[in-house]
Amino acid sequence: MSENQHTTQIYTLIKDQEYTEAIKLLNFQLESNPRSRAALSLLGYCNYLNGNYETAAEMYEQLIKYYPDITEYRIYLAQSFYKAENYEDALKAANSIPPDCNHQKSILQFAIKYQMNELNESDKILSNALEDRQDTLVCKGCVKYKEGQYEEAQKLFVDAKKLGESPDIEYNIGVSCYKMQMLSS
Repeated sequence: MSENQHTTQIYTLIKDQEYTEAIKLLNFQLESNPRSRAALSLLGYCNYLNGNYETAAEMYEQLIKYYPDITEYRIYLAQSFYKAENYEDALKAANSIPPDCNHQKSILQFAIKYQMNELNESDKILSNALEDRQDTLVCKGCVKYKEGQYEEAQKLFVDAKKLGESPDIEYNIGVSCYKMQMLSS
């Protein structure tokens, strides 16, 4: 099989969400070229989408080792650790993201601290995020919700909705309304 056919086969498997099969082919390719940026990157991507977050993190660690100047790999590493619920390593990885990606770094750090139930820390981190962004408003709303400030949370979710429709935001608005209704009954 030619290199083009092999590449086409891998990308077709990914497009068809056949991640397990793509992973097998990519692992075979990695055996012959352990520093292959394409294979490592696609393995990280496929493993992440397949729910193999620790394995995805291993791929991104290798990529950072071989290609330390590619910021995206640092972001993907932090996200992989976060999804694997390995919050300490996720925080370390997020801290290594350079300042030119400060917003993404702040949102990741927020999510990690939020999952660790460190609300004061997570709220402080948001001061480094871009204030008028939808994801920032949702994060602020989540903190208010968790603190039992449902009306303030709802207002933040409604403000976030003005920046773009999302089923998750609709859900957050609905849950906030429900909690406010429960408190008033």
